[in-house]
Amino acid sequence: MGFLNDLLRGSKVAPLSTEQLAALERAARQAPSGATGLTRTLLALSLLTLVGVGLVALLVGNSAAAGDTVKAVITALTASLATVLGFYFGAKTVTDTQHGAPTTPTTPTPVKETPGAPTPGLGAPTGVTAERGPGPGSVVVTFVEPMDPSGTPITYTVTSEPQGHSGTGEHSPITVSGLGSGTAYRFRVHAAAAGGRQAVSDPSAEVIAE
Repeated sequence: MGFLNDLLRGSKVAPLSTEQLAALERAARQAPSGATGLTRTLLALSLLTLVGVGLVALLVGNSAAAGDTVKAVITALTASLATVLGFYFGAKTVTDTQHGAPTTPTTPTPVKETPGAPTPGLGAPTGVTAERGPGPGSVVVTFVEPMDPSGTPITYTVTSEPQGHSGTGEHSPITVSGLGSGTAYRFRVHAAAAGGRQAVSDPSAEVIAE
């Protein structure tokens, strides 16, 4: 900033004091190295204004009053420049702090479905008994139905041993027909429920069909 004093020395205007020159230098250095285009423009305009004041000082008369006026103008410009720069960088810092660094959107973690508890096994029918039926070649098979915790329907199939004659139903008793007269048979009850669950009873005592 010493060139301003060189300009002022060309006239009879008193040179700037050391404090005034230091204030000018501090105002010019307040912008960081990465100053934006707007800040550089402000600095350039301010410096051009100060140079213009110095040139005007050369053209103004030699009176001491004129010199005091020019120095007063330069001092006011210095204070204004420092205020503008301080406000600009202070506001910019507050804005950056408020906004903070951009956040990266998080991807929600998919929720894994936990398989339910396995369906309880199906119990086998118990207490299987066989008696001659009301018609020829028929036998009525009675049994105790198992408890199914799932509550799904159970289908029962009664099969003869030997020959494999069968009858089907959803409840006890079940009648098996087509049996040979005078032949001894045993019967098993097959239970089947949803999910492929199955169970087979123990055989009944022998019974002779009529």
